[in-house]
Order: sequence, then C-alpha cells, then structure tokens
Amino acid sequence: QRTLWTSSEAALATSGEAISEWSASGVSIDTRTLQKGDLFVALHGPNFDGHEFVDEALAKGAVAAFVDKNISADKVLKVADTMAGLEDLGRASRARSAASIIAVTGSVGKTGSKEALKLALSEQGETYASAGSLNNHWGLPLSLARMAADTQFGVFEMGMNHPGEIAPLCEVLRPQWGVVTAIGPVHIEFFTSVEDIAREKAALLEALPPEGHAVLCLDDPYFDLLRKHVSGELHTVSLTGPADYVVEYAPTSDQLRIHESATDATVSAAWPWPGEHNAINAGLAVAVARGLGLEWDVIKRGLERYHPLPMRWEVSEANGMQIINDAYNANPLSMEAALRAFDAISVPGSKWLVLGDMLELGVHAEPEHLALGAAVASGSWRGLVVVGKHSETIAEGARDQGFAKDRIWCCERNAEVIALLKREMNPGD
Repeated sequence: QRTLWTSSEAALATSGEAISEWSASGVSIDTRTLQKGDLFVALHGPNFDGHEFVDEALAKGAVAAFVDKNISADKVLKVADTMAGLEDLGRASRARSAASIIAVTGSVGKTGSKEALKLALSEQGETYASAGSLNNHWGLPLSLARMAADTQFGVFEMGMNHPGEIAPLCEVLRPQWGVVTAIGPVHIEFFTSVEDIAREKAALLEALPPEGHAVLCLDDPYFDLLRKHVSGELHTVSLTGPADYVVEYAPTSDQLRIHESATDATVSAAWPWPGEHNAINAGLAVAVARGLGLEWDVIKRGLERYHPLPMRWEVSEANGMQIINDAYNANPLSMEAALRAFDAISVPGSKWLVLGDMLELGVHAEPEHLALGAAVASGSWRGLVVVGKHSETIAEGARDQGFAKDRIWCCERNAEVIALLKREMNPGD
C-alpha cells in the first residue's frame, strides 16, 4: 500500500496537531468499511458521533483517528472541527495534484457517466473516481482526500437536494471540466420548479475557469438555459444531432456508434446496456475523453469494460425467471427511462413491473405518481405490482388510462410482493 497522507502532511493541511508519526494509505469515516491503514475521520452530527467509534477504528487497523474532542489514544490528529478538517484535507489534495479534474452533475446519470469516464480515462493514465455516490458536502471532500498525488485524471460526482449546494462543492473541487447529465424533477422537494433545479446545476458551469470545458446534452429541454452559463469551450452530445458527438443507439443492438463531427469519424463499441439514457451517458464520457486527447481505440477499450453498478439495470435469474433491478434512487426521470428500456427488450415470456415510491418530491408527489401510473398504461406488461405509501396513486394513474384492473396488485409489504410473484410468474418471464 502506498502512502496517501503522512501525519505531518495531514497536520499541515488541516492546521491540526498530530500525536505521534504515522502514514495513512486511505481515509475513512465508517468503521464498517474501514480498511487497514486508513485515517479514521470522526465526523459528528445531530444524531451520531464518530468519536464513539474511535476505539473500534483503531482496533480494525486505522493508523490514526482524526478528531476534534479529547481522545485517549496514541495516534491522533486533533483539529478544531472534523468536518472543516475533512474539507481542508480535500483542498490540500486538490492543491498538490496536477490531475485533470472533471465534475459530473445532473438529476440522473451522474454515476453512469462517471463510471464510463473512469474506464475510458484509466486506459490512458492513472485515474481516480469518487466511489459510489459520494457526492455531497462530506462525500466530495472525502473522495478528494482519497485521491493520490500522482493521479492524472480525477472524476467526481456533485449532488444536491437543496438550493445553493453546488457552488461550495465547486469551491473545494475547482474542476476544469463540467459535465451536466439529464435534468428533471429529482430532489425537487425544496425547489419551486425543475427550471430552478437546472439553475442550481448550472452553478458548476459558472465555476469553471475561462479555459474550462463544459459538456452538455443537446437533447435536454434545459440545454439553452445551461448553455448561457458556459464561458469556456462547449462540447455537445445528442441522440439526434447535430452535435459535436452524435450517439447512434438501437434498442435491439449490442453496439453503440458515436460520430465525431470535427473529424467525421464514426466508431463502434460493444454496448449491451439498454436505454437511451445509458447511451447518452456513454456519449458524454466520450466527449470528455476526446477533449482530453484520448485516441478512439483507447476510448473503445474503456467503454467495452463498462458494467453498471449494483441496482442500476442489475440482471439476475431465479428459477428460470429474469430479474432486472433498476431500483437505485427511483425518481420520475429514472422511472421513465427504465420503462422505455424495459419495453424495448425482447423476452420469451411476459413482462412484469414491480414499482415502489419515488421520494423527495414534496408537493409534486401525487401528480408524479399519477403520471407514472399513466405511463405504465401504454406498455405491454403482464402485470403491475405496486408497493409503498404511493402504491394506490400509481395504480389509479394506470387504471385511469385503461390498464386492466385485474392486472394490478397493490401490496403493503415486500413479503406480499414475493409471494405474489412466486404464484403468478412463469419461467421466461
């Protein structure tokens, strides 16, 4: 394991005091996932206090504890405030790095685009990408603090669910590239409109330096709004064109074709992942990779290694029946995309939908769940199974648009769903 932070480096970065000398190969805030050699950061909030887990962290192999309280331990980095100290550690990581830094935000598609980018860029040089969806006020500085000094490409997600959250993340990250994925009514509970969500995402574009690069989807209904916030170079992606990169996607094909207008080159890559949204995510990644100077063969190798993360079109089989788990962060945009992708694929038997609640919609919850039910009604589903607080609303939306009542099941608990599917589904479904 190579050293990520020495005690003196971490103390200097955070204006803290290091008790004894140590070298950390990682940074952790959670004893459940902590690795031997990590620096354990004891964050705390209204309902938790990481200081209570310091002994456990050290017993599991943490090299030191990053604290703001008096702790009786041999290896400690004492700071005034651990959250502010984590931000300082992230800033120091950014300051010592010569990496090209890419930030990805949007309502949906952030993780997919980030993963595609990571694979493409890693074919060219040392690449670091934030793990999972660590993209908020503590997740981004934690991710940044984990980036090695010799990294060539850094790819980071930026998420938000309140106004004013993107700009502070940009202040810590200082990206040179900004990618905005699809915009929609996701985490809209604290916004008055989707347009306001688009303006919040545009804070990333405003934070880019004059020589920075923005990558936008030409097909997005908020493209014109976002484009007004771009002062550097703009790269566009589209499924329909004309754009800098036009993605040719067919639901029945396992190939993705991408046309680059500047060179008139068209490149194909194996891409078995259904859905126009996945194809656009790949196109956004290609636009960044080409802008950073990567050759097509390098990008193609990276794309062909792509595999969605858990709960994002995750396919498994049970007793001859295929299960597609696309349940990560269900929201109106992701539901719509999943329905289109699912409707386009061929199966030997019947298709079933099991839908749960979409959260953080505030006053939009009822109309969005009604709209989801209405969207379901136009598909060729054998059955619709709904579970959760808003299940009756989804069912009502489907019934109002003519979906047969005897093909809708409303369940209160997951156990009911399981029993129903065991009884009604057949091999090939």
